[in-house]
Amino acid sequence: MSRATRYCEIVLERRWLVAAVSILFLLLTAAGGPDLKVTTDGERALFGEDNQDLAAWDRMQDIYASSNTAIIAVSPKQAGEDMFSRTRLAALEQIEEQLWHTPHSLRVDSLTGYYHTDVDGDDLTVDRLVTNAMELEPDEIARIRAIATESDELVGRLVSREGHVAAFMISFALPQGEGTNANEVKIEVWHYLRDLLAEARNTYPDLEFYLTGSVILGAATHELTLEGLTTLAPIALLVILIVSIVLLRSFFGMLAIFIVVICTLASNLGIAGWANVLLTPNTSAHPLMILTIAVAYTNHIVTSVYRLMREGRTRYEAIAEAMQINMHPITIAAVTTSIGFLSLNMDANTWAGLTQWITGAQSAELCWVGCSPFASLGNLSAIGILCLFIYSVTLLPVLLSFLPVPDSVTAEREDVWQKFGAFVVRQRKRLFASFLLAAIILTMGVTQIGIDNSFIRYFDEEHEFRVDAEFITTHLSGINSIDYSLDSGETGGVSSVVYLDRVERFANWYRAQPGVRDVTVYTDIIKRLNRNMNGDDPDQYRLPETAELAGQYLLLYEFSLPFGADLNDRINLKKSATRMSVVLDDITSTEIVGIDLRAQAWLQENMPEIATAGAGHTIASAKIAESVSIAMLMGIGIALGIISVILLVMFRSVRYGVIALIPNCLPIIMGFGIWGYFLGYISLSGSIVAAIVFGVVIDDTVHFLSKYKKSRALGMNSSESVKRTFVLTGQALFNTTVILVAGFLTFGISDFETTWTMGYAVAIMAATALIADFLFLPTLLMMADKDEESSAEHG
Repeated sequence: MSRATRYCEIVLERRWLVAAVSILFLLLTAAGGPDLKVTTDGERALFGEDNQDLAAWDRMQDIYASSNTAIIAVSPKQAGEDMFSRTRLAALEQIEEQLWHTPHSLRVDSLTGYYHTDVDGDDLTVDRLVTNAMELEPDEIARIRAIATESDELVGRLVSREGHVAAFMISFALPQGEGTNANEVKIEVWHYLRDLLAEARNTYPDLEFYLTGSVILGAATHELTLEGLTTLAPIALLVILIVSIVLLRSFFGMLAIFIVVICTLASNLGIAGWANVLLTPNTSAHPLMILTIAVAYTNHIVTSVYRLMREGRTRYEAIAEAMQINMHPITIAAVTTSIGFLSLNMDANTWAGLTQWITGAQSAELCWVGCSPFASLGNLSAIGILCLFIYSVTLLPVLLSFLPVPDSVTAEREDVWQKFGAFVVRQRKRLFASFLLAAIILTMGVTQIGIDNSFIRYFDEEHEFRVDAEFITTHLSGINSIDYSLDSGETGGVSSVVYLDRVERFANWYRAQPGVRDVTVYTDIIKRLNRNMNGDDPDQYRLPETAELAGQYLLLYEFSLPFGADLNDRINLKKSATRMSVVLDDITSTEIVGIDLRAQAWLQENMPEIATAGAGHTIASAKIAESVSIAMLMGIGIALGIISVILLVMFRSVRYGVIALIPNCLPIIMGFGIWGYFLGYISLSGSIVAAIVFGVVIDDTVHFLSKYKKSRALGMNSSESVKRTFVLTGQALFNTTVILVAGFLTFGISDFETTWTMGYAVAIMAATALIADFLFLPTLLMMADKDEESSAEHG
């Protein structure tokens, strides 16, 4: 009697004790669930505390005004009209006044609140561009329109060149440090602005309103994270249950699977709560993945039980034999799947935390909390697979022993798989050649894939945030920007003529680059002041000739500005440096990194005195997207090596170990090829799919190869073993894949790109893997074991 058989007998003999221990394990682990936390700061969490790009971003916000913003765009509903009328300018004035009451706001920049400079004799006057709009005469409105649509400081930022879109930009001071919750602040701001705009739409029915910005992005991603946990998971579970009932033809069999799945999820999320893990937008898909994998995983055992009962075994005999047959493959599958998920720990942030834990620099808890979202996703999923394995070999057989058996079963499915196995044996050469040809064609699609970490495309095309963001990006500014703190090297140096010339040249270089929407720079203000002080002569829209003049202009201008409209967002306190902001089109992460590298190279070549790297959320996230993608490739390579060794040891055969890898690597490459042909880009979250899929789809290969090897051990030749393997496991593999595909396709209804990308990609690769296991793996096995009788070709 094997150890697996003896174990199964003990479980069934002491099923009440096993059930009690399972419930106790559930209660202990699930108790951490209430401590589970959700954060919107999924992007920032990707960085380690020592990350230079994150540090540069933080320094930029410490020196200048915060880059946490919300942008509201306003446009007439009627095409062909603009915002320059009494009623519309008055509407902007009234909305601006309300926006100053937005919680946690620092300043509000707007078209109407723009402080225009003019000269009255020898006096410089600074006043709002629009005051008391309802009292304006037509010629005054025409003058305001001309000033606004010709100003480099306004066009593309607070007004469109055509004048048909105006904007508000609100800057916020978000809480930082331990004990603060930026999530709640972002949501509070979002709700306030959403309510304000709802009221504005009723008050001004002829106007359209659009809302975006970094703060709104955080709130919207928080909403989608919660949606994945509270809405998408139940829908996915319902779909999977319905599909499973149809495939199993047994309500009680599905009930047993359902109970195991719920226990697995409860324990997994409870452990996450105990470990103080934050669920971010990038990790929110974790419960859905575990749910889907759990149903597919347990399906093997339940299907085997019903097959054995159809063959005449009693319920207890069928359960014991099914557990004995599947113990070896589900153990291998659990180990290899976990390794696939754990390979997501390859990013630098996680390695740094692990190193600090090993050296005693931080606790194990802090090491866990410090993991990047993708590492947390892998770790949580690996723990979920462990919980699933525990419940599958304890609670599941106990449940199957208690629940009623199906009322009636038939053997019709075995006939189908006998015929299919015979078909594969007969057509093995054609199937082998056809699959290789398809693999080559589909693999070529990988060359079409680029990495794109666009924040706007995080959301579905019809999602409110994306619709608004795309409108604002098209007609005004964008949410992608790079900031440069250009240091003169001396206190008061921002008035140096040499320094101003360098900044101006750098700004002009950037304006000529493809993908650049707008450049906001201090020299535009100085040029405007120089023109004002020279009789508003257009030819004098240039930098002043002396540092003394530039300094006087700056001093005069700052004294004329009211509170809340100062230049702290452009100039540091020592007046030794200025910030230049470059707003980009909706371009890819690779393009963003590329343009910053070109900018640094240009600075080093032309003016190394002020050379500096770009900073901010956009460039930091773009760089981390590339580094994480590379890390994921390294991770899957390491996982592949470890899994190869495990397969070699478990199957005790180099030949079978190598064969097991081929039908799992090819479907991943083919799946990315299909993705490349139809979509052409993959996001940061999509880059982790390979690690996830490899661990998931190898389950079917292990089951097929395990049954095949046992058939060979009984003395059957390769053709007979393939046929028998299809009878033993064909239905289970088919059910498993259909469940996986149905479950992951459900992710597609999400509005969040991280979720639907993962869902579609895994579904495509799981389906491709099944084809490989059914049509390619058997042909490989028969080629490796060339001992078929010639009659086998005829079935």
